[in-house]
Amino acid sequence: MLGIGASSAAIVEGWNAARFERPLARVRDTLRFLRRALAGERVDEVYESFAVRGFRLERPPESPPPIYLAALREGMLRLAGREADGVILGLLSAEDVARVVAIVEQGGPCKDVVARIAVCPTSDARKAREAARRLLATYLQVPVYARFHDWLGRGELLRALREASAAGDREGARRALPDALVDALFVHGTPEECRAKLGRFVAAGVRTLVVQLFAYPGDPREALRALAPRGQ
Repeated sequence: MLGIGASSAAIVEGWNAARFERPLARVRDTLRFLRRALAGERVDEVYESFAVRGFRLERPPESPPPIYLAALREGMLRLAGREADGVILGLLSAEDVARVVAIVEQGGPCKDVVARIAVCPTSDARKAREAARRLLATYLQVPVYARFHDWLGRGELLRALREASAAGDREGARRALPDALVDALFVHGTPEECRAKLGRFVAAGVRTLVVQLFAYPGDPREALRALAPRGQ
């Protein structure tokens, strides 16, 4: 499969020296271009956000791969539902999933719903939360993710983090994240507890879980075997 997404200004502009402009139109047009290109068509098209002149793949795939779209808020979620083969979700809680999936399914109920979930299979909750806070305090200050969590209704909950960050207090920003929010966005606990928490994402509408191990010092293969559903 092929996954695409808008990314963020920090990556697009800061790392890749491109312009982070009209991300919804850019992703939509890229998706439409890829559909035609991967089907082996000659593409000569002026899209809303860019133009392609006389492009054709020399060796198109026998079976074009399904295209999955990473999405956060309504516009991208609806686009994924209408035109992509699946949607990729991230940095959300199991309780957020039903709201998000409902918007995707406005475009059609048969889409695959993928969620990338950070998981630390450890009974040391303090250690797991410390590692999670370091990542969350960074991500939640990136504008696209900040707007996403405002949309999810967490603006007031994140006020202290934003004030500490604006004052240059990185450690204060991390401490400002409540345990309940850290635990909702990052899965940790014993393997049995982690499986139960991942099951809540599935029950809410996720069809494919992508487990991202974090702050785990051991063999990742052992961790993944321990996290797998019973009998698999």
